[in-house]
Amino acid sequence: MFGSSIPQTMLVRVDVDEEKGAVLSVIPATSSAGYTRQMDAGKKPGFYEGLKALSFDITVDEAGTIHPDTPQSP
Repeated sequence: MFGSSIPQTMLVRVDVDEEKGAVLSVIPATSSAGYTRQMDAGKKPGFYEGLKALSFDITVDEAGTIHPDTPQSP
């Protein structure tokens, strides 16, 4: 809803590299009063950990770049 507060959201960035293909990264953000802003630097590591907990077979480095991870056996 417009005008509401969204404590955590993200922007997704896609860079195309001839050798690596598409490289995805996330930019943690927050939204309030109709404006989206980058999240404070001190909160980003926790955001990345939360994203990894929701996802399968990825890692997210300190810059927000998403890397495929080796699948784990059950």
